[in-house]
Amino acid sequence: MEVDWWTGLPAGVLVCGIGAWAQAAVRHRPGHNLWRGGLLALGSAVVVAAVAGPLDRAGRDGLLAAHIVQHIVLADLAAPLLVLSVPPGARRRMLANRAGAIIGRPFIVLALWAGLIYLWFVPSLHREAMPGGAAHLADQAAFFAAGLLLWAIVFDARAARPLGAALKAGGLPWWARHLYAMGSRALLIPAAAVLWASPDARYHLRGGWDFSMTRSDDGETAAAIMTGFEMMLFTFAVFLVFILVAAKEGDHDQTG
Repeated sequence: MEVDWWTGLPAGVLVCGIGAWAQAAVRHRPGHNLWRGGLLALGSAVVVAAVAGPLDRAGRDGLLAAHIVQHIVLADLAAPLLVLSVPPGARRRMLANRAGAIIGRPFIVLALWAGLIYLWFVPSLHREAMPGGAAHLADQAAFFAAGLLLWAIVFDARAARPLGAALKAGGLPWWARHLYAMGSRALLIPAAAVLWASPDARYHLRGGWDFSMTRSDDGETAAAIMTGFEMMLFTFAVFLVFILVAAKEGDHDQTG
């Protein structure tokens, strides 16, 4: 494991977050229980593995597939785990102030999420971010922050409102939150298509190549990983919607 300021800064932020969670647990704040502590530990471990393990090293050396997997791990694995580690009451309080009211609006979050992701898919910025340093930190921090914002809407703890009001101020009904998650996955398909269609070196570092696969194979692998993972999440969301709809209809049949 290579430790430098890139690994040190996320580690410091993570330690502060764990400390705040632990302090709330010591004070017996509602919801800070064992299973949420487990989610916090697991999410933290995923972040550490992504930024300080072999995945980061391979990405810095120029392997595009490793760099894309690092994005997925931070935005779609670590982020939802850490969001769920925060008790619902605490999440509601975070969105109750003026700043929270702005970033808790579904359309604003979706636009910000898509904008950050597509910004870092500009080939010149993507190549600049791969080797390490400030651009690398900004790239991974952007994907992680975008993931936290998006999953905070998907797992919104605020009381459900009518759809029109919820789209403006948050509090989406359960079915709308699942559609929201599915829509966010669909927005990434063009990015994966760009990877499929790109010339061999468009997203790769210039210079030597020390991997067994070719740059072209690496680009195709990165696109396949991105497409496959996003479609897996999309399919899971659809499947979950059907389960929940069936459960709701079953409840209505029993009461009707």
